[in-house]
Amino acid sequence: MANETNDQDSSFTQSEPSRYWKDTGKALHSSQEHFRMFITAISDAVYRMSADWSQMLTLKGQDFLATTEKPSQYWFKKYIPPQDQPKVQAAIEQAIQARSTFELEHRIILADGTIGWTLSRAIPLLNAQSEIVEWVGVASDITQRKEAEEAINRLEKRTLIAVEAAEMATWEWHLADNQVFWNEQHFRLLGMPLKPEPLSPTDFLSHVHPSDRQRVTDQLTQAIEQLGIYDTDFRIIRNDGIIRWMSGYGRITEEIDGRPSRMSGVMFDITDRKQAEEGLKEVAQRNDQFMALLAHELRNPLATLSNTVQILQLTKGTDEMMPLEPALALMNREVHQLVRLVDDLLNMSRINQGKVQLHLTHLDLTELVRQAVEAAQSLVETDQRQFTTSLPSESLYIQGDAIRLTQMIRNLLSNAAKFTNQNGHIWLSLEQIDGHALLRIRDDGIGIAADQLDRIFAMFEQVDTSSTRSQGGLGLGLTLVKQFVELHGGWVEAHSTGVGAGSAFSIHLPLQPYSHTLNDN
Repeated sequence: MANETNDQDSSFTQSEPSRYWKDTGKALHSSQEHFRMFITAISDAVYRMSADWSQMLTLKGQDFLATTEKPSQYWFKKYIPPQDQPKVQAAIEQAIQARSTFELEHRIILADGTIGWTLSRAIPLLNAQSEIVEWVGVASDITQRKEAEEAINRLEKRTLIAVEAAEMATWEWHLADNQVFWNEQHFRLLGMPLKPEPLSPTDFLSHVHPSDRQRVTDQLTQAIEQLGIYDTDFRIIRNDGIIRWMSGYGRITEEIDGRPSRMSGVMFDITDRKQAEEGLKEVAQRNDQFMALLAHELRNPLATLSNTVQILQLTKGTDEMMPLEPALALMNREVHQLVRLVDDLLNMSRINQGKVQLHLTHLDLTELVRQAVEAAQSLVETDQRQFTTSLPSESLYIQGDAIRLTQMIRNLLSNAAKFTNQNGHIWLSLEQIDGHALLRIRDDGIGIAADQLDRIFAMFEQVDTSSTRSQGGLGLGLTLVKQFVELHGGWVEAHSTGVGAGSAFSIHLPLQPYSHTLNDN
């Protein structure tokens, strides 16, 4: 009987680690699935490449590109048309050499076999020795944009011909006597009253922005001397002080004895195009910053999970420095951190796509805030912070989504705790003012600089101080608060008198009268 008991104990002991490894694998798989869900949701295609790009490890092409599920060394010919292969290869080699982001617009073979366009971006994943382990990238379908750009280019060329023929915003420069003649549209573009002709070149050049004036002068001179084309973009300052972007085009239209005697040209406003280009540059820059930030935020918990799994595999959970239960608790915490990050990103993706639906009910905001405070109290009161709440004795009713409202309160309290030092103070109050519920969360933490208050709710924005950067995060918490508040018909405000002076966030939500007959559904 004793031997039988020992055999049973031995069998039980051997099965325990196996079950824990299985649970650990499930946790890792869950976090990876959340991450893949997010990337797939915001991209037309997601791919992974080997360190030297010789193999495509996987590609989730959705309806955009043909999917590659197993590592393939034939991906280059499968996806890249011959005419773009040299350009793509050169960009890959440059990215590998610099260990920097790969980014390129190029033609690509679509899932249906036709040729389209993609904007492909990939970032290198580095090991502890700063060696590239693999690349993770996304490919966006820009076929329609490229076709639109080509159509616009063709239209602009036709427009130039039409404008020149119709003498709209045209000019003629008689080089022999240095006299210039404009049509009425030219005066309107510069915000000038009509003047009797002829004019002088100075009338035009005096309106060119000082930073662009010498360049425009040089190009006009070069076009005259070389009988070439004058074609450039520049800024002008109108008579009313407004700065606008112009596109200028001109050429020699008359010669006498082989010498240029007349130059004719057109000018048209391209301010909207320039602003759109600047907007695209800003979006691209923010996307790059986001990819770098996302990689940083994901690397830390993933590294912890990976290291812990390796330790447990080696020690079977018997090491006193990393016993099994604390190790699993650590891994569980990191998985929750990954899930929280991905959930925030998915929420923002849904909001941006207009896919968020509130489940509105007639609810007691006072009770909801009380429950949210109880759930977050242990977090807020860590590091010996003092947490003071002031809730009304009566119920305040609103039409709202309990889950989203709780998330808003949690985000604000988490933010206050994150940026309030040890032994600091955090206050929460709820009151009724002018038919609105006013929820106010205030702290005496690091505060917000005046120049950052206006953009504190922008996506991926964070207060730019060394102490806040060390706190991590993607800068989505306050963005979600603002979006959820506005979906409830309310508004949110941020207040701070400066760095080191604490901050306060005020949420205003419209109240609803309580009715026993109101249908909560």
